[in-house]
Amino acid sequence: MPSRPRIVVATPHTLECTAVADWLHAEGFEPVRATTVSRALQELNERSFSLLVADVDFAFRGGLQAVSRERMRNAKAPGIVIGPVDPAAEAMAVKRDAMYLTRPVEQAALI
Repeated sequence: MPSRPRIVVATPHTLECTAVADWLHAEGFEPVRATTVSRALQELNERSFSLLVADVDFAFRGGLQAVSRERMRNAKAPGIVIGPVDPAAEAMAVKRDAMYLTRPVEQAALI
């Protein structure tokens, strides 16, 4: 049986983490939830993954975006960063080859 693409969903917002993981699962992906930076780093380092979806603070202040670039199955795949309306954070995400989604995240935009 072929494996489903594994996606690490890292955000401290529990409801958001659950919703995003549920949406991804419904689309045939294997989401892995992490509500702390340490848990996300553990997931990123233990097994391969196809994509990182991360809270802006986790991604940049917690260092997840940098770590994910080194460990992702396809290093050219963009990451997804979730945060508030913030042009500076969005520019930082784009500069680091990530998409930026503002809260509240909409299912259609994420998928």
